[in-house]
Amino acid sequence: TGATPAIPANGVAKFDTTTNTWRALSQGNGNGVSSSVTALAVSGNSLFVGGFFSTANSGGTGGTTVINAHRVAKFDTTTNSWSALTAQNNPNANGVDGTVFALVMSGSNIFVGGSFTNANDDDGGGGARIPANRVAKFDTTTNTWSALSQGDGNGVTDGTAIGLNNRVRALAVIDNSLYVGGRFTTANHGGTGATPAITANGVAKFDTTTNTWSALSQGDGNGVSATSGAFGDEVRTLAVSGRSEEHTSELQ
Repeated sequence: TGATPAIPANGVAKFDTTTNTWRALSQGNGNGVSSSVTALAVSGNSLFVGGFFSTANSGGTGGTTVINAHRVAKFDTTTNSWSALTAQNNPNANGVDGTVFALVMSGSNIFVGGSFTNANDDDGGGGARIPANRVAKFDTTTNTWSALSQGDGNGVTDGTAIGLNNRVRALAVIDNSLYVGGRFTTANHGGTGATPAITANGVAKFDTTTNTWSALSQGDGNGVSATSGAFGDEVRTLAVSGRSEEHTSELQ
């Protein structure tokens, strides 16, 4: 109240630890996003925001209107501007077609994990969508979406679960290795022939240089019991230390 009133902030806000002040992520008279935020990643002056939302700069009008942004968006902290993660070849397509639960930045690439099955989501059905099973990459230099593919397969899945119960919940990166955690039993989903699908229980690795999936195996076992169904366990956090991986698994 008084000189320090509550500040409207839709889904995401900033606290300045030097001045001890709160502010919304505003562009003009809009701010934030239209629904829950479940993931954040930062690179330089770019804040990437992921979640359940479908628009950014909520409430904006005039020259700073609401922006169509499918579950992931970027806020430029220098220009105070929101933008969608849009491919160069189709301004009407952006983001992904399901909830984003995890974001991680590596170089110019932002990796996105969640419950989606397509990246570069196009509400108009113009054929711009890229099949991407629960994890995808957006290159911020070329403005292009791609799946994490090995041969004719890509991403991860659990064939016994549907919707939000088949998802990536955590991402971590070190050097050329992207580690993926969640509720799944298979990596490189749909792969056949020389690049088949791989059994991977709850956690897997994608090599971004060789474009290959692998399980985290010890002998004839791998991963954790983050398997199967609406009430199965899942990996929710990942951390990298040197060249070893640590993870925790919790019951949903």
